[in-house]
Amino acid sequence: MERPDRLLTRREIARWLRIRPERIEVLIRDHGLPVINLPRGKRRSVRFSRPSVEAWLRSREDYLPE
Repeated sequence: MERPDRLLTRREIARWLRIRPERIEVLIRDHGLPVINLPRGKRRSVRFSRPSVEAWLRSREDYLPE
């Protein structure tokens, strides 16, 4: 049985994309970065699936300057 991919935290995604962790919220809100919301008591916790983030990045490669 294949083990599912581990979900990444906000800090791990920021490190991978080489941006500040504060910018993650902007990417979620303004640019549709795929996120998985996990309820944690009164707060929400967000996690990211690496394959879905990679697909999101590939879909935006056409808009990057050369």
